[in-house]
Amino acid sequence: MDVYLENRDALEEADEEWYKSIVMANGKQNILLVACLDNEIVGFLHLYYGGGKGYIESIAVKEGYKGIGVGGKLLSEAEKILKRRGISKVRLNVKHNNLKALSFYLRNGYSIDGVTMIMRWEAEEDISTDANVKLIKLSREDLRKIYGLTSTWWSTVTERADREIYKYYKGEVAYAIYVEDRFCGVIEFEPEKTLYIDYLSVSHSNPQQALKNIIKGLKTYAMENSVREVIIPVDSTKKLFIQTMIEEGFKIFDVEYRFYKDLY
Repeated sequence: MDVYLENRDALEEADEEWYKSIVMANGKQNILLVACLDNEIVGFLHLYYGGGKGYIESIAVKEGYKGIGVGGKLLSEAEKILKRRGISKVRLNVKHNNLKALSFYLRNGYSIDGVTMIMRWEAEEDISTDANVKLIKLSREDLRKIYGLTSTWWSTVTERADREIYKYYKGEVAYAIYVEDRFCGVIEFEPEKTLYIDYLSVSHSNPQQALKNIIKGLKTYAMENSVREVIIPVDSTKKLFIQTMIEEGFKIFDVEYRFYKDLY
C-alpha cells in the first residue's frame, strides 16, 4: 500500500480500499506492477485483461522521479505481459484535460478510438419518482447469477477481472431495479453522497424504457439517502442512451478519451 499512498495525488478518483483489495485478490486477470529504483518504490501500474483485451486501470509515478522513463518502462512491461498471455489489444481512458497523460500515450504508440461522456444528474429538493419502482439489494451470489442475463453497454473489458477483486472489496453495493414487477436492470456503486455508477446493466427487453426505469430507481435511492449527484460514464456512440439520459435531467459533466494499441 505504500505504492498507493505515495502516488495518491496522481490518481483520479482513487480508493485506498480498492487498491488493498487488488493486492489481496492477486487474481490472474489483475496485474499490479511496481517500479523500484535503488530499493525505493517510485511508481506502479494496474491492469486487467480478459476476452482477448487488456485494460490499463491506472499508472502513477512518484514526484521527483517523473521524466526519467519510469512510466514508459511500466507501460512497456505491461504490454509484454499481455502479449505473453495472448492479449492482442490494450485499452485505457484518459480525461480530456490531462494533457500530460494524453501526450504520454500518443508518444508510446496509442491511438484515440472513442469518447466516453461523463453524465451527471444533480439532486433537487423535490425529486419526482414513480411509486412502483422497487430496488432490491443483491448479494454477491445474486449478482453473479444476474450477470450474463443483461447487457453492459459501455464496457465489457474489466467486468470478469473485477469480480475477483469484489470478493475482498466491500465498498460497493448492487441493486436490481423493478417497475411493476418487471426487471429493468442492475446498478452497482459506492453508497456515498455522490454516486459514481461503476456498473450498469440494462434489460434486453425495451432497453430505452428499461434505462428510464433504472434512472427512476436511482432517483428514488437519491431521495431516500440524501444523495447530491449521480454520475454515469456512457460510450458517446450510444446516442439513444445519451438522449434518454438528457431527457431525464442528466448533463454532460466531463469527457474522457478512449485509447487503444494493437500489440500484434
